[in-house]
Amino acid sequence: MYSLLIVEDEKLERETLYDIVQSNFPVFRKVWTCDNADAVLELLQSDSPDIILMDIHLGNANGIDLSQIILRQLPNVRIIVISAFDQFSYAQKAVKLGIADYLLKPVSTPKLLNAIESQIQFLDAQRTALREQLKQENHLARLKDAFFSSFMNGIVRGFLHPYAEDMFRSFHISTECMQLFVVKFLSEEYEFSESETAVIKKLAADKIQASFELPVLQDTMSTEEIIFCIFAQSESPLQEQCAVEKIQHVLLSEYHIPFQIGISDPVSSLNDLTAAYKHTLGALQLSDGIICRYSDYSAETGRTVPFSNPAGRLAELLLKQDREQLLAQIAFLSLTSPQNYRDLSAAKAAVISLWLETARELEERLSSKSFSKSDFLIQAVTDFINASNLTSLNASFEQNALQALDITGNQLHEKTNYIARRAQKFIAEHYTETLSLQSISDTMRISPYYLCHVFKHSLGMGVMEYLNLCRINASKQMLRENNANIKTVAYAVGFSDPNYFCRVFKKILGITPSAYKNSEESPAVPSQEL
Repeated sequence: MYSLLIVEDEKLERETLYDIVQSNFPVFRKVWTCDNADAVLELLQSDSPDIILMDIHLGNANGIDLSQIILRQLPNVRIIVISAFDQFSYAQKAVKLGIADYLLKPVSTPKLLNAIESQIQFLDAQRTALREQLKQENHLARLKDAFFSSFMNGIVRGFLHPYAEDMFRSFHISTECMQLFVVKFLSEEYEFSESETAVIKKLAADKIQASFELPVLQDTMSTEEIIFCIFAQSESPLQEQCAVEKIQHVLLSEYHIPFQIGISDPVSSLNDLTAAYKHTLGALQLSDGIICRYSDYSAETGRTVPFSNPAGRLAELLLKQDREQLLAQIAFLSLTSPQNYRDLSAAKAAVISLWLETARELEERLSSKSFSKSDFLIQAVTDFINASNLTSLNASFEQNALQALDITGNQLHEKTNYIARRAQKFIAEHYTETLSLQSISDTMRISPYYLCHVFKHSLGMGVMEYLNLCRINASKQMLRENNANIKTVAYAVGFSDPNYFCRVFKKILGITPSAYKNSEESPAVPSQEL
């Protein structure tokens, strides 16, 4: 359906045009009429006609000039100018403006009808072309997603798509410099189901991918790791460091699971990506560190690659409560060695800067402002300022770092216990509902990783294990009631499958629900307290 506007100052002609349009073109959902330029401009503030029949002479206004104003606002509108004067200058200006048609008065009805029908056909063709374009764009988007998924899977399987180069060129992605980053979660201590693991990997991958401005492809399905392929215009050590820090930032601030990041050498050929992937896996297997570069093992002579974010590394070790690694990292940094600083003042400035940056990192990852507001932070800075030499400065930094380790441990304990208690309370109140790890973590507004981490740390069991304990505990009293139906009890306490209820019941209590109904003594349910 279309709309049409008639602009004519003569009342009789305006009404005649209106009657002709209404009686011959049911395709118009709306037909307006205006007798002056002001009325037209007012109408266009709220409505957008598809076709306009425009008289040239509108009293003190000119239809050509008015058309020019309209076309600036509505460049796709089709204007048919109707003029009583056969002046070449008018027609010439109309053509330059992009006016669709130019008719001379008196206009016969058939000629007018043909002119309007021609514009309707033009609009029909335009809409058909637009629909086809949208269809092609949607198809291209689906093709793009399918290709990227196939391409990343091919890196793992050693199969390169035969038209990969052409496909990347069509998507305007340069393959001059590519680098693989493989994230491996060290989650053996967590009891994630296969579906929960898939959700966790996808959430992390999407969050990391969104933090990049460069083209980044990801794969979370082919392997146990998350694989990122980053495309850049040229190789740059700074770019690699930036990529590592982006990945670290997301994983450390959002997901509290130990991880490693494997980094391949940059490659300039798609055919080299499979080898780069295998090299990266090798680096992950050979290293116990967080950052595992293949170049560290392929170099002729071994070399230690310093951590790109010392404050982040120190904050991470404080959060992990790793005393041994914390002391090793402080020794490795050699913050106060004479060869690094010209004098004691420069060393003090570096130590204070690192200390404050580490405190900021801790606050960000703990979502707490306790460090910047604590007397401990200020006292540590005072100790650094009062150090009489490089040796005492280094000893002061180590001593304060160990004290920060204890403070961080206390805060972590308080925070994890609080979150675990909240989760316990929520599960105890809603265990009869359909719950999952994702739904519970969403309700508490924390990541499923972090929920699993703090719950296991505080209670020694997984979230879903605790949910099952609550349900089995509630089912015991119901099973003792007269005529209790096992299937009814299973549904009442939140299980969607009675057979699964029976398996969980026996796993926890060592006895089937039927046998429990007929027994005299009630087997004990494991403790659920913090």
